[in-house]
Amino acid sequence: DFAIFVTPLVRDYPGIRAVSWNARVPLAQRPAYEASMLANGAGNSMVTEMKSPGKLIKAAERPDYFPITYIEPWAQNAKVLGYDVGSEPIRYSAMRIARDTARATLTAPVYLAQGRTGMLLFYPVYTSIEPPASTAERGQSLRGYVVAVYDMVDVINSALLGYPVDSFRLDVQDITAEPFQPLFRSDNIISPAHAASMLLRDMLS
Repeated sequence: DFAIFVTPLVRDYPGIRAVSWNARVPLAQRPAYEASMLANGAGNSMVTEMKSPGKLIKAAERPDYFPITYIEPWAQNAKVLGYDVGSEPIRYSAMRIARDTARATLTAPVYLAQGRTGMLLFYPVYTSIEPPASTAERGQSLRGYVVAVYDMVDVINSALLGYPVDSFRLDVQDITAEPFQPLFRSDNIISPAHAASMLLRDMLS
């Protein structure tokens, strides 16, 4: 059912590399969760975290886990099943903001467990249809996250398809923290001197 629902998103929207469901698993429920992974024939039968780029190990104990429970496309991403996205600070920061605000939240660029760089969009899911009113209630009723993995270069390129390549110069950076991280840059970012008066700079939050 998950594959039927999310496959069109990955297929039809340039830049979306994968979509996953990351269930909230309290520490006390971890053994049962891992047993169910094994029973369902998952490629991995334990909750993991990333020790170093591309190397997954058994996750340390913590109050809650948010392992990748379902993911599509499956073939390219099966090896990351069980990876706890809450085990890494940049991801966890975005998750907390999403949980507390009941709004989708995008991370800064991160190194993915799949072995490449991307940006993750976390959408919180609660036990109720509507988000609870208070921050405390949202934390208590959080079920997990729907997570989209983005390649920002592909996202921006697809948005610019209708514009002549020589009609603009675009430089996009993530300014969440210094040093700023480049996300996209036109092939020729140097503008002629006469274009200085037409230069537009903007900051997005």
